[in-house]
Amino acid sequence: MTQRKKISLNLAPPVEDMLDELVTSTRLRQTDVIQDAIKLLHYMHGEKAAGRKVYSIELDGTEPRELVLVI
Repeated sequence: MTQRKKISLNLAPPVEDMLDELVTSTRLRQTDVIQDAIKLLHYMHGEKAAGRKVYSIELDGTEPRELVLVI
């Protein structure tokens, strides 16, 4: 079995509010929300490193908006 790493986080109040909002709206645990955020950042970083762009579009395929990673 894979061993889990336990960490402690200090969140700025606005980020803490965002986390609480996501926990409420997704019904996920804080741990799951944070893990999903890390996975998303890892994906975005990989796409940027590969020279690709990531877009957000409406369900009907209109109004594409480029998502820009600024790190």
